[in-house]
Amino acid sequence: MDRADLKKELLNRFDSFASEHPDGHQKKKMNRYFVRGSGLCFAFEKNDGRAHIVDDVAAHIWCPMKVAAYVEGVKKKPYPASRLWTKTNASGKKLYGRHSGLKATKELRDIDLIRFTPLTLDEAERVIEGLKKAAEHKIT
Repeated sequence: MDRADLKKELLNRFDSFASEHPDGHQKKKMNRYFVRGSGLCFAFEKNDGRAHIVDDVAAHIWCPMKVAAYVEGVKKKPYPASRLWTKTNASGKKLYGRHSGLKATKELRDIDLIRFTPLTLDEAERVIEGLKKAAEHKIT
């Protein structure tokens, strides 16, 4: 399964256990969700800013950092809130420091996050099961 097919399958699977964020999905960058029946918000980076799912961008799933305790065997990278706004561009303007689609999601914007990068459907299922377990344990 290539990246584009994995992303399409993930969109279907997310729709089966999660509800669209009240602010909706972003048209180009991210789909935002809440695990049904919980306050657990997560986001799926679906493309690189173009209007379609692209094969050259990995399937990134952004979650609150505490979700990492429920997921094993999937590539992950921490994004602590302490690193936000610590870098500047060439003109000296402070940069957010994460994917810009997260800045527009109030539940994820300013907290410690973990970014999972599943490479296979099995790895993606591990993240999904971890999200479900985290929601059961009232992780937000």
